[in-house]
Amino acid sequence: MNKFVIFAFFGIFSLGLLGFNQDAYAHTIGYKDQYAPDKWKLTNFDTDGYLGFHTDVSIRLFGGDDDTKEGLPGDTDYKLKEEIPCDGTIKFDWIFDGEEVTEGSGPLYDPSGYLINGVFHQVTLNFGGEVQSGSEFVPVSEGDVFGFRIHSLDNIVGPGIFVELYNFEGPLCIGDLDDEAYLSKPSEQFMTLEKARNIATGINQHWPNWRSWVGSVASCTCKSSDVPDTWTLTVGGPILAIYHPDAAREYRSLPVTEYSIPNHLVAIHGQQCTYDEFHDLIAVFGNPSSGTPDFWSPETGLLTMNHHNVDVDTYEEFRDAGLPSEYHETWTPNGIHLNCPHFGKDIEKLLQLTIREYRFLYGHNQAGPLGEALFLLKDDKPENDKSVCGKLTAFIKLVNAPGNKSLQEEDRTKLTAETNKIMTNMGCK
Repeated sequence: MNKFVIFAFFGIFSLGLLGFNQDAYAHTIGYKDQYAPDKWKLTNFDTDGYLGFHTDVSIRLFGGDDDTKEGLPGDTDYKLKEEIPCDGTIKFDWIFDGEEVTEGSGPLYDPSGYLINGVFHQVTLNFGGEVQSGSEFVPVSEGDVFGFRIHSLDNIVGPGIFVELYNFEGPLCIGDLDDEAYLSKPSEQFMTLEKARNIATGINQHWPNWRSWVGSVASCTCKSSDVPDTWTLTVGGPILAIYHPDAAREYRSLPVTEYSIPNHLVAIHGQQCTYDEFHDLIAVFGNPSSGTPDFWSPETGLLTMNHHNVDVDTYEEFRDAGLPSEYHETWTPNGIHLNCPHFGKDIEKLLQLTIREYRFLYGHNQAGPLGEALFLLKDDKPENDKSVCGKLTAFIKLVNAPGNKSLQEEDRTKLTAETNKIMTNMGCK
């Protein structure tokens, strides 16, 4: 067993020895994932409170002011529909606006706070100001039911209002596992879009700089001919067609093991770069053909299933939901800022324009100089690319040939201008 495999196994085995700090890492920020607005339910008991709004950022909740219950107490509860699936801490900030403080009213008559398993924990001060605010840190356990409550003692003189419940954080859980534990020792499970989003959120929280680190030590290049010889190459095939439909080849780097958070569990990353048939990098945000960095590199031998469980399963959920851009928020293609040229695609578009719009054909095979230029760009010999400029020059001569009667003067001008633009970008002389 080589040193790398020993290192990888030690990183996973350390899960049972080191544990992890849930309060520091295992939270989703905002009302998202298990805490999204559709995961909550409003219930009134002997009063008429209501929800002002609930976004992924904040909540506004109105307590009761039901004059048909004048003088009687009532509760407005806003609770999660499901139990919290793992231990951790719920955090939130709050602003409360209650009854005007007079001799016969004030926040005393609308005490408000949060619920744990139906037990009320008041956060407002009975004899405080009309407007109050604070921050709460609430330990919770797997199986707890959490919620907010505004209690009305008398159902009159105006409601108590949680003007804003914001900066919410809650334990981020995947099935029966905390997200950090799962990411460090992933297992096969029935994946859903919600779980895929939890994984993506957990990656960005626990390993916030992993993509930039991978890109700094294993970067994609504009041309496939510049990829390091040590990288693994896949050319075509059904797997590539399924996961990167317009890519002709992909390269994966050696595993990247240097990056980890101190006193934190280790994952083994890698880089993936995809190229089109002209050997140009495909790196477009939201384009499923683009290669993406691997949180768990498939080049890790015995740990290949980690790649499947974290990278592949999540991708399939985002892809099937038509959300490749959301997937790329966590697995952002390396090279999207390189401004790589795509001369092959540019010439291919010019050829299609020539044939479809201008009906300028080249005979039986419809190849001509542009087709020959594309052939040179597609072969595996980069040294032949320099001959492309000559083919483009030949195309311009053909377009402007005195005996060419299939094109109008305006058409000749447009095609010549488009070709010259490509030649300028290529640096043709």
